[in-house]
Amino acid sequence: MERREIYRPLIERTLENYQVQHLSRKYDFSKESLVARLLVREINKNMDAAEASIAVTRVKPFCLYIKKGKREAVLPLFSPHYLEPMLKGKSFTAARLKITDELTKIYRKSFPSATKADLAGIINPWPQLYLQGQRNYRKNLVKKPLSYDTVDNLNYNKFISCISPVSPLKRINTLDASAPDEVIQKLAEFVKEEAGLGSILARQLVEDVVTIRNVVCPRTKELKSGEMPMPVTHVSARLSEGLIRASGSYHL
Repeated sequence: MERREIYRPLIERTLENYQVQHLSRKYDFSKESLVARLLVREINKNMDAAEASIAVTRVKPFCLYIKKGKREAVLPLFSPHYLEPMLKGKSFTAARLKITDELTKIYRKSFPSATKADLAGIINPWPQLYLQGQRNYRKNLVKKPLSYDTVDNLNYNKFISCISPVSPLKRINTLDASAPDEVIQKLAEFVKEEAGLGSILARQLVEDVVTIRNVVCPRTKELKSGEMPMPVTHVSARLSEGLIRASGSYHL
């Protein structure tokens, strides 16, 4: 299989694609509708501009939020262009060096004295831990596979539930659908003209797209340091149901 095809599902896991899929299910656009994609891009662009003017900051999917004292940094741990070295036939090591260099520059804007080692301790601590305890690590490696039973499954589920952070959606009393009314009205008029929808339906479409954006890209105040928003597909979703069913945020 071609490398580009291997990574295609990851590349396509974007906010814009989720919004378009929602429009295809609820408003009868096709899944590849250029009009739906035009509407989504215009809505996101206007919301980004409106929130930037009032200093509202959000964390996009695959971006790690770090806060130390009053300083903050948002580190994009994945971006499609990170795959360029591997798509050209190079190794993962080349891609990792590219990612580390870019993230170091971003991190130093908030923490000027930070080193690559400091950053590695956040985004890739495993090699450091491995080098510090190679002997113990190798000594405790399981020599042969172990069989697991229902008791093991229950214990693992209990363990996972204890370490899982509370979803950002449960930290707020109401769903984040906030947007300046004048922006919503302006976008509703745009949707009416481009998609030929009525006033009520056009406004509802805009509000739906804005709500998805706000949920998938939570505000920084809704996240704890060390969390990263991840749009995910519900485990019971079928391929024909589209993509987005839930979004969450996970500790690293």
